[in-house]
Amino acid sequence: FQPISSSELAARRGPQVYSHLKILRELGFVESEPLGRNRIYRTTDTFAEYFGLSNDPAKIRLWFEHHLGRMERNPIPPSKGE
Repeated sequence: FQPISSSELAARRGPQVYSHLKILRELGFVESEPLGRNRIYRTTDTFAEYFGLSNDPAKIRLWFEHHLGRMERNPIPPSKGE
């Protein structure tokens, strides 16, 4: 879900996200650009390489299509109590 605004991240993860983003920027794992009073964040190639992921949107889309198709063929049963 990227790019994503700092306000959206804070709404999802809480105000501590700002200190996390600072650390991630210092590590070179995320980059940002200003957008009005917010900043827009996205992961970097450094992040993708470190975690063995692709930062190519086309490859990410193919990965999801492949794995979501597999989940549709073999759905995860609901847990007890649902």
